[in-house]
Amino acid sequence: MSTIHHAEKGSIIYALYDVKAKVYGIPMVYAVDECPQQFLSMLVNTPSSGLLHTHAEDFVLYRIGSISDRGVVT
Repeated sequence: MSTIHHAEKGSIIYALYDVKAKVYGIPMVYAVDECPQQFLSMLVNTPSSGLLHTHAEDFVLYRIGSISDRGVVT
């Protein structure tokens, strides 16, 4: 049986929105605000990362929620 791992309490939930396709990507969970911005900056500047590199202007990062100290998503 595999172990289920839960997001760290106090984490922040983000989603990348594709402006042209009008869809959100899979939610991403980070402990601090700087992490998703650094990660996306790396992707935008990496030629092999596909659409994020070639059409970075089509994507917007949204903070869509958080996980409280009690494990509640808001």
